[in-house]
Amino acid sequence: MKPFLRIGEIRQPKGEFSQVIEFLKGNLGSIQGYTLGGIHQWAPEAFSFEFHHNTLSKTVLEKRWENVYALPLLKLGIYLEGETICLNTRNPEVFLDLIGEDISGSQRYKADRIFRDFKDKVIDFFSNASGDVGDMILIHRSEGSDMDERRMNFLGRLRKTRDIHTERITGDAHEAVTSLAKKVTDSFDELEGWKIIDVRDYSFASGVENLILIEFCTPQYAGQAMRMNRVYNLSLPCLGSVRSENGTARINMFLPTYMFRPLFYSVDPETRAANADFPETVTRIIRETCLKKV
Repeated sequence: MKPFLRIGEIRQPKGEFSQVIEFLKGNLGSIQGYTLGGIHQWAPEAFSFEFHHNTLSKTVLEKRWENVYALPLLKLGIYLEGETICLNTRNPEVFLDLIGEDISGSQRYKADRIFRDFKDKVIDFFSNASGDVGDMILIHRSEGSDMDERRMNFLGRLRKTRDIHTERITGDAHEAVTSLAKKVTDSFDELEGWKIIDVRDYSFASGVENLILIEFCTPQYAGQAMRMNRVYNLSLPCLGSVRSENGTARINMFLPTYMFRPLFYSVDPETRAANADFPETVTRIIRETCLKKV
């Protein structure tokens, strides 16, 4: 199984890539049933658009808080390959296997139904927008490095997340989690070259007490990842979270040393060796910054 699905290609776009992106920024929010969230530029010619769906979020978080790192599961990648604009999405089945814990058949079925509806509406959107962006040719082909049984078994032995700070809660749990999350985001606001790109409260889900997801990124390392393989734009950004659990507030990291592993599978050994240090570097920077004000 491959982690992404190339929905289509616009081989003769109407206007420059930047013009197409501006049109999408102003109009993708019209897709009914889905809320357009973060719009992220990972490289000059690689963007992603996040879409939120409360039922899908509740489904993914039914059993384990750790599954928040698979959210938002619905992302649309737009990147340039030569003169062709490529459109891809995450493959939910693969991402739930890569990131999820204890995902049931019922959860997979519900997630797949929502994804199919989302995909159909994205295709309809681009069909209707052909006069503004150009004709999209349907491709519907899996892409990315094959996550075969051997690789999935190896990844299954790696650590995905790590609690890096805990503190006892003395008052309202949600207020404590919100306050701690603000300390984390304030620290990144002060770190040159890094930025917080989204903060989202998932405390409404039944499988968690209080849970806030934080997305952070730096153009330096995002650009490095995109130079390796733009197809992996939907693996970004780096993620952390703050949650409450049995009277304790916890800051947690989704480890870049795990997150970037599928990207490294997709490139040749020489490229892999040349970039070998950056997941560890990003992990260290995120950990130090998260703890700066706590």
